[in-house]
Amino acid sequence: MSTPSRTRGIKILKAVGSPLRIQILNHLFDKGPLTYTELVSALKLNANRDAGRFAYHLKSLLKADLVEADSNAKKYLLTDLGKMVVEAADRIDKKAFRPKNILIRSSRAAIEEFDPNKIANALMREARMPPDEAQKVAKEAEKQLLKAKTKYLTAPLVREIVNAILIDKGLEEYRHKLTRLGIPVHDVTTQLENQQPITQTAGQTVLREYTLLNALPRDIADAHLSGAIHIHNLDTWILKPEETIHDVRHYFQHGLNLDNIDPTKPAMPPPQNLTNALMIIFNMLIHAAKETENMQTLEYFNIFLAPYARGVDPVASKQALREFITALAQHVDTGLSIELSTPDHVGKETARIPKPAGKYADYKEETQQLASQILEVIEEQSLSKPLLNPRLIIKIRPETQTDPHAQALLLKAHKLAAETGTPYFSNHTDKTQKQTVHTPTGFKLDADLDNDWETDTLRTGLLGTVTINLPRAGVEAEKDKNRFHETLKERIEMAARALEIKHRALKQHSKTQLPFLTQQENGDQYYRIENAARIVNFTGITQAAEILTGNPLPDDKTQNLIEETAQTLTTYINKIGRKRGKRLLPATLPAAETNQRLATVDAERHGIGKIKYAGTRDKPYYTTIAHVIIQNDTSDPLQDKLENLRTGGNLTVIELDTTPTQPDRLMTVTKQLLDKKTEFFAYNLKQTYCTNCKKTSLGHMHKCPNCGSVATLTHYNRCANT
Repeated sequence: MSTPSRTRGIKILKAVGSPLRIQILNHLFDKGPLTYTELVSALKLNANRDAGRFAYHLKSLLKADLVEADSNAKKYLLTDLGKMVVEAADRIDKKAFRPKNILIRSSRAAIEEFDPNKIANALMREARMPPDEAQKVAKEAEKQLLKAKTKYLTAPLVREIVNAILIDKGLEEYRHKLTRLGIPVHDVTTQLENQQPITQTAGQTVLREYTLLNALPRDIADAHLSGAIHIHNLDTWILKPEETIHDVRHYFQHGLNLDNIDPTKPAMPPPQNLTNALMIIFNMLIHAAKETENMQTLEYFNIFLAPYARGVDPVASKQALREFITALAQHVDTGLSIELSTPDHVGKETARIPKPAGKYADYKEETQQLASQILEVIEEQSLSKPLLNPRLIIKIRPETQTDPHAQALLLKAHKLAAETGTPYFSNHTDKTQKQTVHTPTGFKLDADLDNDWETDTLRTGLLGTVTINLPRAGVEAEKDKNRFHETLKERIEMAARALEIKHRALKQHSKTQLPFLTQQENGDQYYRIENAARIVNFTGITQAAEILTGNPLPDDKTQNLIEETAQTLTTYINKIGRKRGKRLLPATLPAAETNQRLATVDAERHGIGKIKYAGTRDKPYYTTIAHVIIQNDTSDPLQDKLENLRTGGNLTVIELDTTPTQPDRLMTVTKQLLDKKTEFFAYNLKQTYCTNCKKTSLGHMHKCPNCGSVATLTHYNRCANT
């Protein structure tokens, strides 16, 4: 006599003994609850002719408790028992009929037998898909994969088939999370053939894709990809700050401790002489470069170094500087901020050296001697080939105007500018700028947090940059100024959110990704992430205004629109900065590659005739810096109108022609720029270097004037296409 459980089991087996009933169960499993009509359609039955047969089979499934009716939704759905039957039937089917030679080459570099449960598990683990839905997708993927004619499948192919199923089912959010990161085989082959550094490139590609797919919201990622905005350094967006402004006194006081970086390397004690001090700085820069995406700047460099130069033979100190600068040129991008006199706010500080010897103001002679020697070394190193690194920043203060020694140093700096175009000049003649810090990229920090020049401007830097494409917004506005401003507000909001995400990521991963910069001494962390600036950079404001008004500069209507736009953007950034974190700053910083990319994308999207641009039709670009021709008026016509938009920095470039310029002539131009409150500027000198004869010529030559060579020329231009 049969037990009740066996009787029920027999009843269930009878209920699924018909192919049509199995099909009904499968459709309900795959598609979820369906109406009577939807089921008939899915089974491709005739609603009139097959109505009786279908009703009979459906009734059998209902009696067996494999299917139940939802009277409110008027739909039929599987019971838990029905789901178990479908899964059991699936396993029986696979055991009986699955070919034995379907193999998967997995991402673990192993060959494994195909298992659909791994698809379901991946969907649940990676995409956070509910188990029922994951099983349905895995089942559909299995059906498609079993049709493959290949002897083995790869894990990436399986993943792409699953992604295609997710797209087909409208499950885009799950597909977004499941997407595999990597680069095409063809790209790898091409880079290998061209002897390019594939390991670095592949890593950057994966991190860029990860940031766009997983770290940033969809609207921000799409805005970047479409060219509405540009997120700088995507491959390290969640890993590194963009710039670091150092305070070398920290290492002079504590030495260089590498315990949490590389315990096998001995610590460097606080320096006792100039050579040791420079060695500590160089090693610090090397380690910090691994955790800083772009520029590192040594602020107050010669002032902080001055105590170690006291009593040192000038020949020896110059040689030590020469070795230091040569090492920097070969290994790490660095800005050297040079003071020609000692400002009061730094001069009163006690020198942090083992032997107490007063204040930095007491080392004025050593400070100026170091400045002179640095200028001489850079000039000597640039005699044959332009030396682009380290980048010198010459700070001009009120004291510079009255101190004869400082004036002589300033003339020497202008001689270097006339011959090489190397130095940048930072204007600190206004009392509001005395504690301002500039880096060679044009980035600027003020003592505007706690009114403390040390904590506000040193041991911090630039967190990250997002550039807003103003001409794109101008084209999309179709000459509607209000629409233009509303679009820009939306994109500033996107930029602020992206920068907020970066801030959170650096805070979260600082111990693992920034072990050197976030070292602590007595609970005091070196790099102050909270104080780092977040830059919203604006490109093409001139081009955007010309698009909206239809008139080129210097048209009054266009200038007024530029001024109004700058004010609107500044007001909105200040407002959103209060909500999304301190130091959200507007800027118009040099960004050559970004400006080219955005203009090219816009030309392809809207047509070259609909945009305004600099450059040529083949190589258009937008502008973020002011170019001034030295023979003409040296003023920037937009200086006053854009002042508020440059809180986070900018750069004015004075173009030199191909005839030699006398240093005193440049000194006159510099005075004009200082009087007009130009904050940060440089003289641009176009040069050509010949690797054949190892000589540099003024201008961009197509043939070396010294040896006649054509194929061995390198052109140098500080601010090309910015």
